Amino acid sequence: MRKKRWLVDWADLETKPAIYHCLSRVVNREFRLGDEEREVFRMFMRMYENFSGCRVLSYCVMSNHFHILLEVPPMPEGGISDGELLRRLGVLNGEKFVKGIADELVAARCEGGLVNGNEVRVREIHDRFTPRMHSLSHFMQGLLIRFTLQGVSTTRCHYKVSTTRCQRNCGIPLTAGVHYKVSEKLWNSFDCRGEFG
Repeated sequence: MRKKRWLVDWADLETKPAIYHCLSRVVNREFRLGDEEREVFRMFMRMYENFSGCRVLSYCVMSNHFHILLEVPPMPEGGISDGELLRRLGVLNGEKFVKGIADELVAARCEGGLVNGNEVRVREIHDRFTPRMHSLSHFMQGLLIRFTLQGVSTTRCHYKVSTTRCQRNCGIPLTAGVHYKVSEKLWNSFDCRGEFG
C-alpha cells in the first residue's frame, strides 16, 4: 500500500533546507531502463534540478527503479530576480517562449512610468512559474511526467514510472549495503570506491 509522502515540519521555513530520499519504480517493477533510458533520465533530472532550484545530492538509476537524495531549499526571501526566472525557464522551454516572458516582464517594468513599473503585474508573471520551484512535489512530478512522455514518444514505450515515495533522511548511512558494478558508475553519483562524488 502506498504511503503518504511526509514533508518535514520546517518545509515552509525560509531558513532551513529539507533533504529527502526519493524512490520511484517502473510499473510492475519490470527491468526496462537500459543505458539509453538511464541517460535520458539523468538529463531530465539535471534539467529539473536547474529549473527548480532543488539540488540533487546523490542519485542511483537502476534498471527498474531510481533513488534520488534531494535537497529542497526554501524560496529566497523576496523571490527570484527576473534574470534568474528567465534562466530557469530557459532550461525547460524554448527561446521563443522565454523571449515572450522576457517581453512581458519588460512591459510590466515600464508600465505606468513608475521607477520599478507595475510591481503587481511583475509579481503575477513570477507567480505563474515560481510555485513549481523549490518544491519536492513539483520536482518529482515534472521529472516523472517528462521522462514518461519521452518514453511514450520512442519505440521502446514500455516504461512508465510510478509509485514515487519520498522520506526525510534520518541520518542512516547512505552507503550501507550499496553494491554496484564499476561499469555502472555512470548511472550514480558514487565514485569507484563507493564514496560520494
